[in-house]
Parts: sequence; C-alpha cells; structure tokens
Amino acid sequence: MERREYEGWYNYETWQCALWLDNDRDLYHAVKFCSDEEELRELVHDHLYEDMKSAASLATDIVNAWMTEVNYNEIWNRYEEANAKEKDDE
Repeated sequence: MERREYEGWYNYETWQCALWLDNDRDLYHAVKFCSDEEELRELVHDHLYEDMKSAASLATDIVNAWMTEVNYNEIWNRYEEANAKEKDDE
C-alpha cells in the first residue's frame, strides 16, 4: 500500500472508502457494529461483492486492486474515536 495523501487521508482509496461509509446510511450504521478492523474490511468486501456474482471479471480485478490500497486501520481508528466520543456525550 503506497502512501499518497489525499484530502487528509492516507491515499485516495482510503478517502473514497471512508466517504462511502460515511454517506451510505446502512453502511454507516453497520460499521458501528464492527468490533475491529478485520470486521470493517469484511463489511466492505461483502458490500462490494454483493452484486458481483461473476468470479472472474475486469470489475472484480479492479475492486480487488482497490481494496488492497485502502488503509482500513486509519478508517477503523476514526470510527473508534467517534464512537468513544458519542459514548462520552451521552
């Protein structure tokens, strides 16, 4: 994974993934139920492949390459901090 900062994130792919997680209501709420970075990665994987039934295609190759560039740790840490802040505010 290459660091190429974009909009304050590790790289474009990480920013793009975080943007979708923040702006898709169902995904945003699903992230709150993830217990760690690996569950977040699985959530994104499952969401992306939900409509991709073909095992081998250009689209799956592109998605696979994109997913390897996402810094899930950075996204997970951001959500973990936000969740902690929400609990403190209650």
